Amino acid sequence: LPRWTTDGFISYLVDGWDAKADNEWKNMIAAFPNKGFYELSEKNPELAGKAFWKYISVRYGDNNMKSLLYAMELKSSLNQGIRMVLGQQVNEAYDSCTSFYKQIYRQDSVEQERPDSTKLILEIPVPQDNSVLRSVRVSPHGNDVAYVVWKEGEFSVYIQKTRDEQTRALILSGGDKDYNEKYPDPDYPLLTWSNNGYKLAILYRQGTRTKLRIYNSLKAKIENFNIPGNRFDRVTGISFAEDDSKLIFSAIRRSQTDLYEFSIRGSRMTNITNDEWDDLQPFFVSGGFRKGILFLSNRPQPSLDVPIGVNELPVGPMNVFFYDTRTKRRTLLQCSDLSSGTVTQPIQYGSDHFAFLHDANGVQNKYVVMFGRDRNNQDSVYAVPITNYYYGIISHQYNPASDQVADVIQEGDKIRIYFRPLELPGVHVNSKQLQPAVLSLHSA
Repeated sequence: LPRWTTDGFISYLVDGWDAKADNEWKNMIAAFPNKGFYELSEKNPELAGKAFWKYISVRYGDNNMKSLLYAMELKSSLNQGIRMVLGQQVNEAYDSCTSFYKQIYRQDSVEQERPDSTKLILEIPVPQDNSVLRSVRVSPHGNDVAYVVWKEGEFSVYIQKTRDEQTRALILSGGDKDYNEKYPDPDYPLLTWSNNGYKLAILYRQGTRTKLRIYNSLKAKIENFNIPGNRFDRVTGISFAEDDSKLIFSAIRRSQTDLYEFSIRGSRMTNITNDEWDDLQPFFVSGGFRKGILFLSNRPQPSLDVPIGVNELPVGPMNVFFYDTRTKRRTLLQCSDLSSGTVTQPIQYGSDHFAFLHDANGVQNKYVVMFGRDRNNQDSVYAVPITNYYYGIISHQYNPASDQVADVIQEGDKIRIYFRPLELPGVHVNSKQLQPAVLSLHSA
């Protein structure tokens, strides 16, 4: 049997069909509009197989999906299995699968929008040599874009100009060549710009050691730091603090994921959170009414003191919380309360608002956190969507130096970066009424 049959089936059973898989498959079809299913499965067997089994599940039901895999294995033949269960030739099944998705995506596009093309500042071709391009970070002034390219165990970090010739420069490379390494490290290298846009921090691994490189564009200087191995097991998220001699880490230490303040010189770490709940994706907020740290957590209450029960596991949906570094109160401000879909990438949004990405309708869109006062004169929050995109937002940033917002979106075979003025719901734009993407209506 071809690899896509088993790899895709396992992936579909384990992960289901989520917004991430849907966006990747949509992009693959758009990037290769004249390629059939067989050719797409050669490029990405797991993703294509996952899409095939999702199609079978929706079109024929879960029982027939399982029967089809059983028939393939029983006959040791893809052709005979498809003929036995579906009554089709294999090429007919392939064509039906790709036609199904193209029709679904045409239906979705009627209700969804594309970004304003006049705000496009850079277009990066998606690599076609099995490289993975990721961690795209736009500088606060919008003049530079940093990103990572992974291939077969090795990585390269580039800075590319958004103006004139749009030249790019290699500022770091590392890793070890490994032809069997299909997927890049889930975390490293981690990139973040300082608020003024003059410094880029790169946290990466070299062998068993963790290293930090600070690229200072103003002084045209690079500083390298070795981080002692006893500080943490692994860092999963990074953000400059208001004082750019410090970083905020989300780090795993003794099997526990917490937030830390990290002094670059001296490698001193100070706990911000210290409990069994997972705290991820920190973003330091400054320059407005609030100063502190936005982060994701699965803690069930907005507090730094949430006990965990005996035999209780720290599981549950991730939501957005804000920790005030001025008052250092143990009570947090909860900025989302969502139990379905995936919430990710909380950021500052203007001087007095926040934003995050959420895939409630099957596509990753931007939600802005709005503030009010409740009957007890306490902060009350609610979030409203301000994008309704056809392709999901991969990453987004607020850039305080320019008061603009960057959205990174893959559209077919291009990664496009849009840079536009900040838009607040009810002031510059209306909130969006999101319709569920067709496939999101079918359970995984």
